[in-house]
Amino acid sequence: MNKTLLASSLLLSLGMLSGCSDNDNANSINTAFEKERQRQSGELIESISITGGGIRIEPGDELQLKATGVDSKGDSRDITKEVTWQSSHPDFASINDQGKITAKAQSETEQGLVTFTATTINDVSESIEVSIKDIQVASLTLSANSARAYACQPNTINTAVTYDDGYQGTVDNNKLTWEVAGSATAYINDFGVLYTSDSSGDDLQVRASYAQANSNQLSFTTAPTQVTSIRFVDSDEQSYESLDLDLGERETLQVRGTLNEQSVDVTPGVNWAENNNAIAYIETNPRFSGAVLATEKGDGLVYASCSDSVQDSISLSVTSAQEGELSAIFINDNSETISLNAGESTEIRVYADYTGFSDNINVTDASTWIINNSLVTATLNKRASDEVYLNVTAKADVSGDALMTFGFLEQEQSVIFEISN
Repeated sequence: MNKTLLASSLLLSLGMLSGCSDNDNANSINTAFEKERQRQSGELIESISITGGGIRIEPGDELQLKATGVDSKGDSRDITKEVTWQSSHPDFASINDQGKITAKAQSETEQGLVTFTATTINDVSESIEVSIKDIQVASLTLSANSARAYACQPNTINTAVTYDDGYQGTVDNNKLTWEVAGSATAYINDFGVLYTSDSSGDDLQVRASYAQANSNQLSFTTAPTQVTSIRFVDSDEQSYESLDLDLGERETLQVRGTLNEQSVDVTPGVNWAENNNAIAYIETNPRFSGAVLATEKGDGLVYASCSDSVQDSISLSVTSAQEGELSAIFINDNSETISLNAGESTEIRVYADYTGFSDNINVTDASTWIINNSLVTATLNKRASDEVYLNVTAKADVSGDALMTFGFLEQEQSVIFEISN
């Protein structure tokens, strides 16, 4: 930047500010300096777009807005924390300098609308509306651009919600519940994107609920992927061909595919395979797809595929500074018997003891288990994390013993649940 030019430009601005108070003068000087710096560097914002609005929230809720600006060089950047935010009705909903809305009271405006405005240092502004009202949902409508659910690629489901007062807006994904039938591999993420690894032409049925409203049913037929190539990527979306992990370390693999010349996330829809299953457990549940736990020292290959012709692989090496040989597995604190009342639940964790390790490794998700009868049920919680556990529940109005046997690599361990009614 030309410092002489910047200083000259500022002298004119400072002369215009001589009548201000000391505090106002200091703030104005800082603003003038930053504005001129941005102008000369080409960073001055020329247009703004705001996302996160067009939704109804209730008193007590919070909502994050995001402002994106395009500068005079044509570059786009997140300016959420650069702009000045204002609320048209701060008594109903306030907004802080980070763009976070706090709903305080039901808005008395038509349909509860409150306008939030973002203004840049050079007075470029944009606004968005949010409804602050506690009114029942009248209907939830699902739609899609295609009746086909293509394997191994994102299939977008559109949602539209209408309230009793006629307000129409987007849904709060945190309050939306999805239901998918017809395929064990089908999964819908928090943003209404459907993934499946099934390409066999099976039928899928999708429904959703929002507050007290149930949606219409969407029907899909699974179809072969349209993705033409895939690759393993890191958090910066850079391709890589090998991965080194310490024994007991967790990592999440990400796979992106090329679809209509665009890069898209295909991780939830790929099929996983290894040529050495002992060295790592790979989560195949679509919600946690690609989560890896290094379980044994060694080398191998990890494969991700969308079809026979669309696949990629990386080499995986698991090492340890310690001896790292698996000596045993145990349940919780080495429990052999656990007492449960009928209807009661307990948490079960499987730990692996590796020689030379001061701490045991939670391998619950990497373990297999068999229950010898139907007196108890088990569900996996906090998957793909070091806190993973099985929630074991005794059925109501039953009594007796249930034997649960766990396997991990070459090791096996059992626990007996003594159930009292």
